[in-house]
Amino acid sequence: MHKHKVFLIITSVVLILITVVFIGTVASFVFLLNTQNTDKPALNDFLEENATDTSVDPKLKVTTVIDGLSNPWDITFVNKDFFYYSQRIGQLRGHNLVTNEDFLLIAPDTVVGGEGGLLGTVVDNDFENTHYLYSCMSVRVEDESKKIILVRYTVSEDLKQIVANKTIIPDMPSNDSQRHSGCRIAVSKEGEVWVGTGDTAKGTAPQDPKSLGGKVLRVDKDGNGVAGNLSAPFDPRVFNYGHRNIQGIYLFNEPINGVYGLTAEHGPEMDDEVNLIKSGNYGWNPVNNDPEVYNEAVPMTDITSYPDAIPAIWSSGFPTNAISGMTLIKGNQWKAWNGAVLVAVLKDENIRLQTYGGDWKLMRDEILFNGDYGRIRTVVQSPSGDIFFTTDNSNGRDSIFKITPE
Repeated sequence: MHKHKVFLIITSVVLILITVVFIGTVASFVFLLNTQNTDKPALNDFLEENATDTSVDPKLKVTTVIDGLSNPWDITFVNKDFFYYSQRIGQLRGHNLVTNEDFLLIAPDTVVGGEGGLLGTVVDNDFENTHYLYSCMSVRVEDESKKIILVRYTVSEDLKQIVANKTIIPDMPSNDSQRHSGCRIAVSKEGEVWVGTGDTAKGTAPQDPKSLGGKVLRVDKDGNGVAGNLSAPFDPRVFNYGHRNIQGIYLFNEPINGVYGLTAEHGPEMDDEVNLIKSGNYGWNPVNNDPEVYNEAVPMTDITSYPDAIPAIWSSGFPTNAISGMTLIKGNQWKAWNGAVLVAVLKDENIRLQTYGGDWKLMRDEILFNGDYGRIRTVVQSPSGDIFFTTDNSNGRDSIFKITPE
């Protein structure tokens, strides 16, 4: 009887120890999974579904949609069959992919030169009801100086005419040369209008809280600043600052731990940057103690002067590539590219394919179409899931192309 009791006690102790170890193991595993999910940027939350085979790249088919263009700058889709596009020379056009009809919507009075002209263009998040279409452009004002403005157009029901227009941001800076005009636009699903601006090659602009140059702006549909932007002394339309020349912008469906999306930015002699869209200072300050000097030999992100400056998640180093428009690929048909970022490249004449892992660590960075199409200005994904890109070679030598996975 005594031996039997001892045996039962030992067995109970062993079972308790096994149970404790098992529970601890499960808890550790759950904790690990939760930690990994928290640390990751969770781009998959914004994808239609995960790729079927993340080890296989899609085979590509590239077709010409429109040719004979001059500096097509931006593309924005109304639906899978219809898009508007801007040409920097001062034309806003529409195109029907089913009928192949292409028409001039409006030729606004823009000042074309240098990096200025008709720039970013995007449809409203609620276009079906508002018929709003936003465009950035360089203009000449009453005293003959130049400004960059954001115009909200209202398009007719047949999509072919402008029935109203309103300038909602009238005072983005420019200069005589129109260098660093920036002005890429995106609209969030809540209807906030985001604008990435250039510093107009003025050294004091990026760190000046009152200037709209070298900033990311966030406004409502009438151009007013929104809650959550930087507080005084900043202009209420400023979301973040310290930029050189933003040329690409992509917004997530929802913020990821305070990150609203991505921007692509031109650097000086080195360090083109892909940046997270967060609130704060990005550290560009070319003044170098002399406000009359535009010093391009300083770091793109100056963490010595600004220890809290937000670092880039990708930098080109020397030499720069001149990166431009960007998009995030979504869709199971893109296989290993599902969730990757595409960045158009001007100077190096390609498209960069990038993927990011936990803590926005760069996992993959590859070059597509190296030199095949010349300078590439914009890359976007249509509602159908296909990828469209524009070239920027000037003088009627430009095209809009479509990429589909075979």
